[in-house]
Amino acid sequence: MDEELKERIRELRIKQGMNVEKIAYLLKREGKALSQTTVTKVIKELGLPLWVNRKKRKRPRYKSFERQKPNELWQIDVKGPFWVEEQGQHLHLITLIDDHSRFCLGAKFHPFAPKKEQIINLLEEAIKEYGYPESILTDNGALFSSVRGGTSTFSRWCQTEGIKHIRARVFHPETCGKVERLHGTQQSSVRWKD
Repeated sequence: MDEELKERIRELRIKQGMNVEKIAYLLKREGKALSQTTVTKVIKELGLPLWVNRKKRKRPRYKSFERQKPNELWQIDVKGPFWVEEQGQHLHLITLIDDHSRFCLGAKFHPFAPKKEQIINLLEEAIKEYGYPESILTDNGALFSSVRGGTSTFSRWCQTEGIKHIRARVFHPETCGKVERLHGTQQSSVRWKD
């Protein structure tokens, strides 16, 4: 291999920061077809590093949030239908947790898609046991929001009970991440298939 070609590889590697694959491709376009293996050997022979030491872009740290005290915020969500081996049927699961402690305030399986009344019943049971929450966080599912606009049955119930209903952004499940994580934990403990 001539020195001119080696110098071209050095230039592409050092000055332009190209990897082995790009160098081989560019040389082929210039009419000097070399395999990636040959380019790697030349780079090693020249004592150059094989990889470009680029600074890794720092990913923004996820800012976790939690409320300051219990009953400040509850999260509720519905999961299903999914097949539960032990029951031999498809079930739906309603889960309610406290945002501060991540304590599961209530969870119920239903053989059919739950209705708003069943969700409200679970909330009323939790209120009897643990007291009123200041607010409830939900996703934008049909059970929690009005399909045709206006106020949903769930939101009206929250208003009559003096509870603030907070809905997560659309297509942003991270907002209800604690209850979603609990669904993952429950899924691993009960054999179910989506």
